[in-house]
Amino acid sequence: MSAPIMHQPHPADADAAWRVLRQGLAEQAEGMAAAALRLPARDAAADGEWLLLRGEAVLAQGRAGEAVRWFRLACRGSLEDARSGDRLDGLARALVASANGGADGAANEAHHAARMALALAPAMADGWAALASGLEDCAAADRAVARALVVVPGHGAALCRQARGIARAAGAAAACNFLVRRGRLDAVGRSAGRSADRRFLELLHDAGLHAYDAGRMGEAAERLRQVEAAAAGSAPSALVLGFLALRQWRLDEALDWFGKAVVRAPRAPGGHAGRVRALVAAGRLGEALDALRAGCAAAPGDPTLLMLFADLTMRLPGAGYAADRALVLDCLTRPGIEPERIAPCALRLALAEDGLEDLLALAGDLDRDEDGGAAAGDALRACWLRPARLAALEGELARPLLRRIPVPDIRLERLLTALRDALVALLDEGMGLPAAAFGPAVTLAMQAFNTGFAWEETPELAERAERLAARLADRAAGPLDDAGRLTLAALAQCRLLPEAAARLADGDEELGRLVDRHIREPARERMLAQRLARSEPGDEVTRRVAGQYAEHPYPAWTDVFRPPPHSPGLFLRWALPCRSDLPAPPDDLRILVAGCGSGMHPVGIAMRYPRARVVALDISLPSLGRAMRMAERLGVGNIAFHHADLRHWPGDGARFDLIECVGVLHHLERPLEGWQALLRHLAPDGLLKIGLYSDIARRQVTRASAWLAAEGYRPTPAGIRAARAALARHPDHKALAGWRDCATAGGFRDLLMHACEHRFTLPQIGETLDALGLEFLGFDSLDPALAASYRRHAPQATPQDAAPDLTMDDLRCWDRFERDHPASFLGMYQFFCRLRSSAGRTPAPEPARGPARSG
Repeated sequence: MSAPIMHQPHPADADAAWRVLRQGLAEQAEGMAAAALRLPARDAAADGEWLLLRGEAVLAQGRAGEAVRWFRLACRGSLEDARSGDRLDGLARALVASANGGADGAANEAHHAARMALALAPAMADGWAALASGLEDCAAADRAVARALVVVPGHGAALCRQARGIARAAGAAAACNFLVRRGRLDAVGRSAGRSADRRFLELLHDAGLHAYDAGRMGEAAERLRQVEAAAAGSAPSALVLGFLALRQWRLDEALDWFGKAVVRAPRAPGGHAGRVRALVAAGRLGEALDALRAGCAAAPGDPTLLMLFADLTMRLPGAGYAADRALVLDCLTRPGIEPERIAPCALRLALAEDGLEDLLALAGDLDRDEDGGAAAGDALRACWLRPARLAALEGELARPLLRRIPVPDIRLERLLTALRDALVALLDEGMGLPAAAFGPAVTLAMQAFNTGFAWEETPELAERAERLAARLADRAAGPLDDAGRLTLAALAQCRLLPEAAARLADGDEELGRLVDRHIREPARERMLAQRLARSEPGDEVTRRVAGQYAEHPYPAWTDVFRPPPHSPGLFLRWALPCRSDLPAPPDDLRILVAGCGSGMHPVGIAMRYPRARVVALDISLPSLGRAMRMAERLGVGNIAFHHADLRHWPGDGARFDLIECVGVLHHLERPLEGWQALLRHLAPDGLLKIGLYSDIARRQVTRASAWLAAEGYRPTPAGIRAARAALARHPDHKALAGWRDCATAGGFRDLLMHACEHRFTLPQIGETLDALGLEFLGFDSLDPALAASYRRHAPQATPQDAAPDLTMDDLRCWDRFERDHPASFLGMYQFFCRLRSSAGRTPAPEPARGPARSG
């Protein structure tokens, strides 16, 4: 029986399929090629044509890896026919696309295929363009592009390669301007189906992201929406469109875009973080917590997600976090996270699950009648004799919590204070304690140091500790026994760790940690501070303030949030979401931090903007020593520290793009002088960020401060310890004892016993801005819940105003809002401003201000 006659693919059929592909119908063209290649009888020439067509159709749909396969099959035949160059060119382009997607070795193979194609057809523009894409040598690539453009002046791939070279040298915006001049960019959205246009879409995508980075919101939205309409969007494009919707408070739209970003890149943290921020802004905190858990599971260890989680635990303190124990531990221990934020949640878990509540119950009995208090004291002494009872202090959460940060909890502090007293008493009495007591003793010493030794002390404790120190000094040099190690840990709890401990700690890892914290790190800070040229304070008030921060550098911090580095323009969009008229500052902007304290502020800025040049000033040498050591420890090298009064710092005529002065001006005797000094260093188009205390928000603090002063408490170490204890017992003020600042001696002094403090109202700030010729731009990085509440109440400057302040930049409206919501600025007002036009500017008078507190 004869074989059936099979239909042979005809060149005309292939021509029809090519026409379909050129019309942008790549999927239909692929189907035609697949159908032809399924036929059992085909000649070699037709086979090669259909394989080439299928490769081009698959590549046009963005499946570069699969396209490589079809082009390789097409190249298996003769390389001497008229289509050989086309097949090699297609393979080169697919390999280039595959290499861009991360395929190993694809770039080298693409380079080889393009050279073979050009050997067969030197006039082939596609081959020259593909060769350029495979070349690492930029000059050689540019020559290949030029050759392609000689062959075909408007060749799409060559223009794209040329535009990418421009983008590399001058940025995506310049590349897009080049394509606009060539008449190619605006046609992208209308003809996205062809592979050349896909390359244009990539540039359009990059241009949209660049416009976003540069602060051109309208252009970014237009470009990226074109890309999305052409079904060429990416996770970054969806992320940016989500941010643009979020900053305009289109929350449902923002959630939709962030959802797309998560689908496109499920393991990337950006989409998850965007969803959380949008849900928090909408007040859907339970959903935000679920989204955070999903994000942390998809991108474990991401610092942004962990910081959002820590913040959410403070917004939702009553939620159950038992299942999130690993996340809480991550927030406590992972570098690049501020562990203070997770402390309340970590403490609640440690109390509930690690047995810490049982120990706290013992401390709670200390204030009972004499018999009950004595029994509680005996029970705490017994804990040192049987250290298994202290295992809760060494628990998975309690140990890093107590060793890294000061814990603001009055009940816990009373327990640790009583345990310290019991340990010192037992050692002074010569009681032999088990070696297992050493770990909990070190933990107590670390926490005592973290608080700045703020716990109450009795004369009896001081006498006992002095005797222990004398006995230890009499010991002969040599290795320490268990009693000696415990004695050193006990002395460290009382600020009496001797310098000799550095020698005794050799080879002792736990004791070495104590020595590092108590001896070596302070010594390093003193050495670093000595390198700075000294400057004397300009007046008596400034001398008192400098003395305060010399004794208590502020703030106490162990780490700083380290998000991925980003452009200053991106930060400004988050900080001032309702402003679209701000030019993007350069990546290498000059930043002045005036009043840098112990360094948390400038170190965070320098890590956020690694190309910036940061100058940090402070009047306290010990604070600068702490700042320099932390910068050294974190590997931050783009900060220059100066010891100076900001009012008298010459600065060698330097002008800065951004000046940040947060929590400083209100500690000057005449704040306006400091403000005027800052303006002398501000570039004409620079931004100024100011932080000032709110008179309305701090009324509770002001009352407590006045009470402490009236009672005669002084800011000495003993006076601060006594004042903290008195505050914790006062019925009207004890709520303040749970504030984070009150957990440390330095924070307590800064909050309630400061040498000089002024407080301001928003109308006073408005008057000062007007007098100085400054324009209020908005509050920095408003809490989403606060911003949502403000928009919900839609305040008006006066009852007669028809329109509410939805741009959130009217100080009169904010004043009305704050009077109804007095806790809105509990920390301080932090806002951006800039110079108005210099025309008609008049000298500024001394502004009105709130009542001063000076001690």
